[in-house]
Amino acid sequence: MDAALLIVGIDQMAKVQHANTIIVGAGPTGLAVAYHLDKRATVLETGDRVGGLCRSLEIGGVVFDIGGHAFHTAHPQVRSFVCDDLGVDIHFQKRDAKILFNGEVVPYPWQRFFHLISDREVVEDCHKGLRARKQHSQPDNLHDLILARYGAGIARHFLFPYNRKLWMRTLDELSCNWVSQRIADSENTSDPAKRRPLDETSVVGYPSRGGFGEIFRKMAEKIDDIRLRQHVNAIDPTLKILTTAAGDVFKWDRVISTIPIPELIGAIVGAPKDMVTLAAELPYLSLQVDFFVTKQPLDGVPHRLYSADPEFPPHKLAFNSLASEHETNKPWHSIIAETSISDRSDQYCPDRTNRTVAGLSRGGFISGWSQILAHKYEMVKYAYPVQGHKVRHIMSLLNGYLESVGIHSIGRFGSWEYVNSDECLLMGAELARHIDASPDRMQKRCNAS
Repeated sequence: MDAALLIVGIDQMAKVQHANTIIVGAGPTGLAVAYHLDKRATVLETGDRVGGLCRSLEIGGVVFDIGGHAFHTAHPQVRSFVCDDLGVDIHFQKRDAKILFNGEVVPYPWQRFFHLISDREVVEDCHKGLRARKQHSQPDNLHDLILARYGAGIARHFLFPYNRKLWMRTLDELSCNWVSQRIADSENTSDPAKRRPLDETSVVGYPSRGGFGEIFRKMAEKIDDIRLRQHVNAIDPTLKILTTAAGDVFKWDRVISTIPIPELIGAIVGAPKDMVTLAAELPYLSLQVDFFVTKQPLDGVPHRLYSADPEFPPHKLAFNSLASEHETNKPWHSIIAETSISDRSDQYCPDRTNRTVAGLSRGGFISGWSQILAHKYEMVKYAYPVQGHKVRHIMSLLNGYLESVGIHSIGRFGSWEYVNSDECLLMGAELARHIDASPDRMQKRCNAS
């Protein structure tokens, strides 16, 4: 694309808007950068509300999130920021998670509670695998790490089929540098000073009202310049001009992007073909997220339900109405079902929805479609960045290119890291501090004084 095309249709350069810093994307990371830059940024968001993957919606008077979310952090400063600085009223409670296995419901995580399964052959197979495991090895992929840490029995009966269902890949394709913060040990030996996987001891929080997106709505209230429905069409790093689908044109000093790297690279005018090719190689996972409103309050269900059953489409369900007392007390309740789909497919599949309802009925959680008052769904293209073996190398090359053209890329899909919203808030705050401490900003302050 010729850079001059960016300004076609502009009668006078005076019509171009000037922005010191443009932040692309109003998810947790983008909002955090804007908040900590103290009113010196313009935030452009494609959607009609803030929050990104953490946004909330309402169906039939019931609150839903884009997947199952909970407020849980190992960082005291994040908790203080959300609860004290933003003033979000968080309802905390002990997490109740279960696993659906061959029609039985057992506590999560499987590797600590498999002994409660009624099939004693399965139980003995898991014990046998634990006794025979070889933890002295240093695996470099998820398949081998699961075998080394948990043994063949636990791997065979749950962790292998569950992770294949979740990631939709053979497990030797995945690196394992992220596992310590995601998959609980067979014994509770995690360092409490570090982020650890959620387990039976975890206490989690959720906004008392408004859904998980309330955290980010409160944040947005303190940011002056957020523009919704502003999809970025092109970014010219030579002219330092950015255009949107709405027809707005900005002259910028700095661009901070939190959108998925392939989308960012594709929008950069003159991006080298090898960078475009590398960005397209980054693996990711998409979701079909089904939202169900039940006709009656749900009784006896957990906060989360995990399943490796290939006949039951979702890998995870969130019974979201149990997250806060306000939602629990409503006459209708919510169920959120996350189903992994290929990153090459964005088509809604009614069969997934029907099989989800049938599975919930077989498990005794609902009585079938007769108990469903309303149903909607959302297809999420970029849901989880997959940690393939080439990701770090690819991101190193892409970051080098982006740095050379003066663009920052940050966040879950901007850094291609499997991080939660609390880590994204930290990322954003840290980048804002780095910008404030940069030599050029210090020089501008000296000149102004």
